[in-house]
Amino acid sequence: MMACARRKCYVEVLAEHQISGLCVPVEIRLEDGKDFKIDRVRAVERVAAAKPTSRYTVVIDGKQTYLFREEDGKWFVQLKSNIITKSVGREARI
Repeated sequence: MMACARRKCYVEVLAEHQISGLCVPVEIRLEDGKDFKIDRVRAVERVAAAKPTSRYTVVIDGKQTYLFREEDGKWFVQLKSNIITKSVGREARI
């Protein structure tokens, strides 16, 4: 069975810092060097995590996804990674 797990991947972010203090991400660069322009930021909210974290709901290339910013200023995304799992008699969920 093919399952889709997510892994935390720190990214570089080009952001606009507004007079009001709001930090608006504009572009993301993944660890492999690929750049993605953020078309729109739909929402920003605090989420429960090991460290205080803000979750940005963003639109990239017409698709909604999430970008996270930790209190220390580090940005990350949760990348999908396909893994194969085997189980006897039933499917395994990851």
